[in-house]
Amino acid sequence: WFPGAGFKRQAREWRKDANLAYNEAFAAMKARDDIPSGCMAKPLVEKMLDDPGDPVYAEHVLKATLSSMYIAGADTTVSTLETFFLAMTLTPEVLQEAQLSVDRICEGRLPDFSDYDALPWVHAIVKECLRWRPVVPMTPAHMVTKDDIYEGYHITKGSLVFANAWAILHDPDAYSDPEAFNPRRFLRPRPSIGGTGAENVELDPTVRDPAVAVFGFGRRICPGRHMAYESLWIAVASVIAAFDITKAVDAHGAVIEPSGEYTDWFLTAPKPFKCCIRPRSPAHAALVHAALERDG
Repeated sequence: WFPGAGFKRQAREWRKDANLAYNEAFAAMKARDDIPSGCMAKPLVEKMLDDPGDPVYAEHVLKATLSSMYIAGADTTVSTLETFFLAMTLTPEVLQEAQLSVDRICEGRLPDFSDYDALPWVHAIVKECLRWRPVVPMTPAHMVTKDDIYEGYHITKGSLVFANAWAILHDPDAYSDPEAFNPRRFLRPRPSIGGTGAENVELDPTVRDPAVAVFGFGRRICPGRHMAYESLWIAVASVIAAFDITKAVDAHGAVIEPSGEYTDWFLTAPKPFKCCIRPRSPAHAALVHAALERDG
């Protein structure tokens, strides 16, 4: 023991976790003979195996690429999914309308990316989760590279600027009643059909897309933002299709109201809350089991 050396012990534990992420998952994936065709790792693995260069270096690059793809966005994606479950618990009418939209398109199957443009309700819910409770309310500092003027303010070169994503995404001029969870703000009636039912809407391009703030800015904007959004989309679409989400009840049958409180770290997430998640029907449960068996 030596004073101030505790960080070394912590670093050894972190290294174990990093090695697990770097090696174990890759080894399990590489050992499979039946990597699903939709798995994004499949073309990368095939390219590595066909590479005539140094196989050791190629495998190192592949491990680093694959591990960074899921480690870098794991906490932020999970936080947004937790927000989704909280929002669905608090607004069951939103979930019901989204289910109508998904049922109309998917007809007894789970959604996939061929439905990406046909499910505006899913897009609206993902966008509203990102807007309503952004994972990073205040972005890291950016340094101004040259003198600038913004709305009458002179910003000198070398100044540190922080983007207030929360304020941008809760601007009442851009989003009416910004504290309310309301995915409909991103939808409008389809001109050719009219009406406002689940099947008669499309995304409204005139509404500010939360992506302008939630993924960062400038040269340091999140390089995985497209994959992050699409990962959220397929997860949310699948849950909407297969599950009902309701408030939990205690041992006496009383409804447990989620507090809706969030952590106040650099990355925010809902504080633990209880809800009830169950398959919509035995048929929906069978779809989920079949997908798990297929994708391993």
